[in-house]
Amino acid sequence: MRASFNSYQNKVNKMESPWINWISNNSLFHFITLIILPFAVYYSTIGFGYSGLDDTLIVKDHINTLSKIHNIKLLFCTDAFLHNPGGMFYRPVQSLSFMIDTIIGKGAVEMYHLSSLLIHIGTVISLYILLNLISLKRDISFLFALIFAVHPLLTSNISWIPARGDLLIGLIGIWIFITYHLYAKTDHVKYIIIHGILFALGLFTKETIILFPIILLFYSKVILPSKKNNKKILLYSAIWSVIAVIYYFMHQKAIHTKEATNEVLGINPFIDNIVEIPIIIGKIFVPQDLTTLPLYNNLALTIGILFSLLLLFIIVKSWKEKNWIIYFGLLWFIVFSFPPLIVKVRYADYFFNYLEHRTYLPIIGFFISLSSFVVRYSEKIKPIYTLTSAVLLLIIFSFLSYTHAQDYKDTVSFYSAAIKSNPTKNAFAYNNRAHAFFELKNNGDAIVDHESAVKIFPNAGLYYNKGYTEMKINDIATAIIDFSKAISLDSTLANALIYRSTIYDGLKQYSEAMKDIEKAENISKDKALIYCKKGNIYLHQNKIEHAIQLYTKSIQLNKSLIEPFNKRAQAYFLNKEYNMAIVDCKSALAFNIENNDVYNNMGMIYLQMGDYDKSIESFSNILKDNNNDQNAYFARAIVEQKAGKLSNACADWKTALQLGIKTAQDSLNKYCK
Repeated sequence: MRASFNSYQNKVNKMESPWINWISNNSLFHFITLIILPFAVYYSTIGFGYSGLDDTLIVKDHINTLSKIHNIKLLFCTDAFLHNPGGMFYRPVQSLSFMIDTIIGKGAVEMYHLSSLLIHIGTVISLYILLNLISLKRDISFLFALIFAVHPLLTSNISWIPARGDLLIGLIGIWIFITYHLYAKTDHVKYIIIHGILFALGLFTKETIILFPIILLFYSKVILPSKKNNKKILLYSAIWSVIAVIYYFMHQKAIHTKEATNEVLGINPFIDNIVEIPIIIGKIFVPQDLTTLPLYNNLALTIGILFSLLLLFIIVKSWKEKNWIIYFGLLWFIVFSFPPLIVKVRYADYFFNYLEHRTYLPIIGFFISLSSFVVRYSEKIKPIYTLTSAVLLLIIFSFLSYTHAQDYKDTVSFYSAAIKSNPTKNAFAYNNRAHAFFELKNNGDAIVDHESAVKIFPNAGLYYNKGYTEMKINDIATAIIDFSKAISLDSTLANALIYRSTIYDGLKQYSEAMKDIEKAENISKDKALIYCKKGNIYLHQNKIEHAIQLYTKSIQLNKSLIEPFNKRAQAYFLNKEYNMAIVDCKSALAFNIENNDVYNNMGMIYLQMGDYDKSIESFSNILKDNNNDQNAYFARAIVEQKAGKLSNACADWKTALQLGIKTAQDSLNKYCK
């Protein structure tokens, strides 16, 4: 009976061998699969929108700038948010990639997501090439490239537009290593030239690339030791140094970083964030608790520590076997995991402690180590078991990645995922989702989220945001209370003073409004906004000349604000300087922002000038944006009646009446019998 079973097993093994060997060694099949699998898993991301965290500031707000190729120089003179002077992040190649997307896709958000997916697929194929290059078995290289392709921890890199920089340095980083390796092996000059270009592209994509020489020198000294390579190191060092110096001076011109406190940058954040290393290790093996804005938690840390102990076993075993590739991969993982550890956002415990997309480049090193370890023991496992396990793992990972990707579909989904993960801690996720609900005109849910935010973390900024939303939905009494709470928590919060002043101005409490705006003037650097709001107070008191002077000062300081142009137009209108008023209205419209106040002003000005056609056109523009604007219907009807278009006027008065303007009935009775 035993002999019979063995005979049967041998037959099965013989049947398995041809197709398993074909799967294991067919390079064309490998490349096709490495393209199709990630594309299938992440295809849905192409239809995603903006998340509301950074992508609006990096891309959406700058579509006009990014759509013009002649602005390419600007990308190298500004920070990642296209500001100069900029903040901490200098990422011109990342911005350039967005410019290319904007031009090709004509500003469509789908193009940014498609590019991210294509870059990821390019990285997957590049990783497969790298793993083959370091003498791994082809089937093991294929397996680990597939796992990388659909690993749930990397989902944010494909699904979240601002992760573009980490995607790019993952792809570029692999080829920085490959060209370094090939030059060491072949002495072909083309490889060192390409290496230098890639190092420059990588460094101008994200500053993390500056650490690459550490792992490359380790590779030369430990894995490829030779006197010949020692001479090459000097040449590489010269190339790296020249590029680093050029980067430094260009960075200094674009970025004027304020001195960061020890709580935001340096040793203190490093001490707080060191737990991130075991947590990430745990999520590589067991991708649980994946979310958009992760916070540290004990479960993730415990899982991470357990798998870190497993990793320690691999390290010790590899030392005995002198498997230095494993150490090279681990050094890669540790070196590129280091930069995020020394930075901490303000109020991190109520927002996010780390971001999953930053693991993209480090995890490549982890896969180098793990695949090098696995290849030593793969012969002891039957191929059919390996294949079955791999397929099962890929199915699970693909499902998790697809599911997690949906968290990035839109702004509400993005912050809802963060809240679901940490419902009692993530105050800023509630705050930002409240903004998203407000934009969707879901005011009730917006206020509920604002209340949750301040309940978790009674912070001045969060009270200010709550007050601002309340002001916008005309809950004036509550807005004053919340602005006052914000001011009591932080007396230097100028915006709370500015908008409380705006409310007092609207209530005709001009002395209170002036007190707040003057306090804000003493502490705010945004003098243009201050002068504009101060001008409003004078305008509403009919002190028109004084108001015009303040609006003019505001415009001189900041020509990118629409409000002072619009308000000065109102002031000129009241002063019967109609031509000057129209000039300001047109300046306001040049911002390409749909602003109904501007169109309303133009409609009234053209009416006074007797240009009825242009007046009607202005009110019609309001209705293109909002066909339920009762005041626009009523005003257009008045102009139409004066222009002799009585049937149109009667139709508009009828609509205005239906929408709630009761006085429209008087006009209907008078003109539309």
